[in-house]
Amino acid sequence: MRFRLHKIAMVADIEKAFLQVGLQEDDRDVTRLMWLKDCANTYVERQNIQEYSRVPFGVISSPFLLAATIEHHVDMYNTPIAEKIKNNIYVDNLISGCESVSEALKFYSDAKDIFKEAAMNLREWISNSSSINELLPASDKTDALQVSVLGHIWNIEDDKIAVKPSKFTVCPGKTTKRRTLMELAEIFYPIGLFSPIIISGKMFVQDLWKRNLQWDDELSTEDLSKSINISTQLKRVSEVLIPRCVYLHSDLNDKTCKLLCFCDASARAYSAAVYLHQTCGQSSRSDLIFSKSRLAPVKEMSIPRLLTYGRLDWCSEFSICEKGRLKNADISESARLPILLPRGEDLTRLFIEKIHKEQLHCGMSQTLSKVRQGFWIPQGRSTVRQVLRHCLICRKHEGGPYRMPDMPPFPKSRVSQSTPFSSTGLDFLGPLITKSNGENSKRWICLFTCLVTRAIYLEVINDMTTEEFLYVFRRFISARGTPSTIISDNATQFKLGSKTLKSVWNHVIKSEDVQNFTMNKGLCWKFITELAPWMGGFYERKFKGEVIKSLEKRTETLRFILEFMEKRILTQFKRKNANKVKELRVQSSFLPQIGDVVLIKDNLPRSTWRMGRIVKLISINDGEIRSAKVQVPTRLILGRPLNLLYPLELDCHTENKEVKKFDKDPVSIARPKRLSAELAKKKIKSICKQ
Repeated sequence: MRFRLHKIAMVADIEKAFLQVGLQEDDRDVTRLMWLKDCANTYVERQNIQEYSRVPFGVISSPFLLAATIEHHVDMYNTPIAEKIKNNIYVDNLISGCESVSEALKFYSDAKDIFKEAAMNLREWISNSSSINELLPASDKTDALQVSVLGHIWNIEDDKIAVKPSKFTVCPGKTTKRRTLMELAEIFYPIGLFSPIIISGKMFVQDLWKRNLQWDDELSTEDLSKSINISTQLKRVSEVLIPRCVYLHSDLNDKTCKLLCFCDASARAYSAAVYLHQTCGQSSRSDLIFSKSRLAPVKEMSIPRLLTYGRLDWCSEFSICEKGRLKNADISESARLPILLPRGEDLTRLFIEKIHKEQLHCGMSQTLSKVRQGFWIPQGRSTVRQVLRHCLICRKHEGGPYRMPDMPPFPKSRVSQSTPFSSTGLDFLGPLITKSNGENSKRWICLFTCLVTRAIYLEVINDMTTEEFLYVFRRFISARGTPSTIISDNATQFKLGSKTLKSVWNHVIKSEDVQNFTMNKGLCWKFITELAPWMGGFYERKFKGEVIKSLEKRTETLRFILEFMEKRILTQFKRKNANKVKELRVQSSFLPQIGDVVLIKDNLPRSTWRMGRIVKLISINDGEIRSAKVQVPTRLILGRPLNLLYPLELDCHTENKEVKKFDKDPVSIARPKRLSAELAKKKIKSICKQ
């Protein structure tokens, strides 16, 4: 493509390039061969074993060895022409150009000298400028009117290029898939100027593959007709002549150039075409300089994704280098002149994802470091961080849970005057080991806590059955009255006990007096969210801890402990700052939504945590969401607090909805001023005034 941008184009060839590069003696053993002058005499002697002393032509590594040798030699010349040679040489062909005759002759002279120092003869020069061709020595130029340039035929008289004609000849016999593909592969078009014709042939071959046609199966009549039509079009490709030079010549200095890329996709193929648009004053021109088309995979893909692939194709061919201050650094050229990738584009996101996966899902710093070895992304750190935040693998193994809001205000039932134990918290503590008749047995304590007065009531319970709990609960009602609300965790006894009590209340004696009484004294049982003990903190921490400390002395009876606890707790109430739930350092930055797929934290290795989908969000009196109902694959629905739910896949409408609700307003804090610094400022000001 650079070859088409010069007003004066020039090409040259290195004479016997591979044979100009010698092999070290230690490396010649790998090029040994056995030379037999007489095939009838198979006796091998020492003189029959030969080895190359020069880079042999045709070995797979030979082009690399030649290119590396030339690059090393040219790098010793720190001149613009040496840099131009380095960027415009392909194997043994120099393909370049200039803007004036004098510049072209200077380029010819310096290039000849540089290669002469490497014992290489740069010959067969040719240009589209007749003036230059006349000034070149006869020994260094070719008399051909057409030369091959990277798979194209360049006619120097009219300065036009064309695709090389296909050498494929149709032999008598049946037409097969093999012959069709051979004819299609004969066309070499590196800049893709005939993509619409080539892609039709590729789609035809893909159809043959879909029908599981074997290589040498004869085509049907319908397929044969299509094959002939495609073959006719392919032969006409070489007849099309395209102007080589696309440069807009002008004496003005206000010329602007733009690359215009057009991408399109269908269910069968996707493509990209790039035009060079130039404007200068009142003049302008647009030229197709590159195109690429590819077949869509046999497995169907969405059109938007195919369009993204089309963008990747053209960006892989066209790159803008970001020049920095590392030009003289001893690092790779790609790191000194990285390719600029636009921030916020799908292409950049896909590239970062590719690097991240190749590096085995490493962290943000390592991924960014790998990206910057050849590419530059504005605000790269934040861009990489944003992409990695959506990586499902990393989120599954390292992502944090949803963020919990601050603690809500106390509910009205806890701060309003009411009868003691009308709102009661209920929990068990134990087991305690007791000795009876020489045998050890387990006992538990049922702890009733008043929400308002913080008074407590204790009852010994023999076992953890529902029947035993109902006996204890009946004794509590006899002693303290019937509560209107009970709050407890999700113990099996409590849940079954709640169902039993509801059944009792619903099937009591149907007399009018009893009905009126039960309606006024109905019992409401509330369960806190599973595995969220802080939601019952008014009975979980303070009272259970104090009771256990007292029981450890083993000298007081239960009634004495009760009196002691009531005096101690009610007279030593201390207000603490308990506005926050203890949270992990790593947290998700997304709000929970119905439909989100989450990991459910458990007391097991993280790789064994269950997955579920949020089916309901639960909020309390302040309107904030602190827990959710999650459905697991077995259709079981669990209640969990947000800080035990680790989001994996977010619903589509919340993918980019980051949490802003919990962000605090920034508080600007003035940096304290040091006395010595203030004195120094005053001293400097006084000196400046003098």
